[in-house]
Amino acid sequence: MFARRFLVVSAAAVSLALAPLICQAKVVASQSKHTSSGAKKLSLEDRAMDLVNKVTEVRKWENEFGAKRFNPNTGGRPGMSIEEHHGSLYVVHVFEDMPEHAVTFARYEVNVKTGRVHRLD
Repeated sequence: MFARRFLVVSAAAVSLALAPLICQAKVVASQSKHTSSGAKKLSLEDRAMDLVNKVTEVRKWENEFGAKRFNPNTGGRPGMSIEEHHGSLYVVHVFEDMPEHAVTFARYEVNVKTGRVHRLD
């Protein structure tokens, strides 16, 4: 009888000891499924801003801020936000965010379905 209890306790102890490893394996498996299926899908807002980030004049403007993304003359940093959207059309505001106010660089209309980006005047 002593031997049986010892085996039962040992099996319980082993299962408790292995539980964290089993959980880790499930997490790793779910992560590998997530990454093997491709990049994480962007929200529509993020897609709109990503499309604007690919515009040549926006990339050149952002590069002027340097590696630290800071303008020492004005104390500003590059910024971007969604101003409004209607269906698949988004208006993205690109600006320099300064301590006291923001200065607009440009506004872009983005169609997230087609990928078309149009600068608004």
